Amino acid sequence: MRSGRWWLAAVGGLLSGLCRPPGALLVVPALIEIWRTRSQPGPWLAALAALLAPLAGAIAYLSYVAVRFGDFF
Repeated sequence: MRSGRWWLAAVGGLLSGLCRPPGALLVVPALIEIWRTRSQPGPWLAALAALLAPLAGAIAYLSYVAVRFGDFF
């Protein structure tokens, strides 16, 4: 994220969320980096994707667990 590769960060965040729910914690460094670069013009859609992708991955993983085992947690 610091080098401006927001889409790569989004893919990595999605994959980490898909692996295990704690991957959703990658939202915290993404939020810090967005806050740090807020005054610079940049790709806001890619930054938003990097912010939300770990959550989407974790939700997808937990949805699979709910379907497979009958319990979301």
